[in-house]
Amino acid sequence: LRIKGVTQQDIDEALLFLEDKAVKESQYNFLFVLFTKNRYYCTDMVSRAYESIQTEAGKQKYNLNRDLIAVTVNDLILSKNTYISYYVTTKNNVKHVYYIG
Repeated sequence: LRIKGVTQQDIDEALLFLEDKAVKESQYNFLFVLFTKNRYYCTDMVSRAYESIQTEAGKQKYNLNRDLIAVTVNDLILSKNTYISYYVTTKNNVKHVYYIG
């Protein structure tokens, strides 16, 4: 899963957000359907990291929360801001799918 238009600087900013939240304040949110400011679950953490990145005009650069409720794997996959990288090859009449990491 890739984010469209992401730059290395954006990735670095997202990582700083993740490191800060994971180390300093976050606790796992077992009630993931309820939004809590200082508790995160896996897809929520990724979404918030990218949502924290702003354009030069101060607007949110990425929105990975498609339905504006709980951020699920489906939100990340179906977001207009993401795409999946892969290729398929056939060997001995068996299809092999390789995801590009």
